[in-house]
Amino acid sequence: MFQQAAVNRSAIGVDDCDKATQLCLFPSRGNGAFYCIGAFAKVASLHNTGTQALPVTNRLQKFTALTTRQKLTLAYAWLLLGCYRAAILLVSFKRLTRNLQHHPQARSAPQLLPGQRDEAIMIGRLVAAASRITPWQSLCLTQVLVAQRLLARRDIPGQFYLGVRRGCERTDDPTGLSAHAWLQCGEDIVNGRAGHEQFTVVSTFSWGEGVSSGSEALS
Repeated sequence: MFQQAAVNRSAIGVDDCDKATQLCLFPSRGNGAFYCIGAFAKVASLHNTGTQALPVTNRLQKFTALTTRQKLTLAYAWLLLGCYRAAILLVSFKRLTRNLQHHPQARSAPQLLPGQRDEAIMIGRLVAAASRITPWQSLCLTQVLVAQRLLARRDIPGQFYLGVRRGCERTDDPTGLSAHAWLQCGEDIVNGRAGHEQFTVVSTFSWGEGVSSGSEALS
């Protein structure tokens, strides 16, 4: 179940999604908030495994273990990450999300039909996996936009959140704010889960349940 950070929106000085969007689109010092979350996750991973990276053979084994459909989805996600990365730099965020329903507050995610949960989790994992092998930065907002596109094509409803928090040491923003985006389907956060509970939701974007499916950002 989604949990909202304890700090309230007025306390951090953000009353809408504009600041959060700006921080997600153009994070300071490389990866911004995502760097903070990713760095802690990576350190924890190295501590637990004692290795710096998966051997190439392990990655190949994981890839070959995928079904043909999953391999195609992984390749398509990789291509979409590049397209959405370019779109984020060239197109307004309002246009990128024009076919989604915007909610200024956090809300309960729509329930999934039987069988949709596993599909949603699989898509979230494949997008995250593809983001780790792009030669460009594929940060949290790019990932959730790609995951949303893939989910909507399969008529799987969901929503993604934009959140902000103070105190990330890897930000040059004068307000000291950092931002993160994560995506939820049903009861599961399928992309951007790591560290999301540290952020206060400032905007929610949903699809499904009568809302036009898919963000036609690139049309």
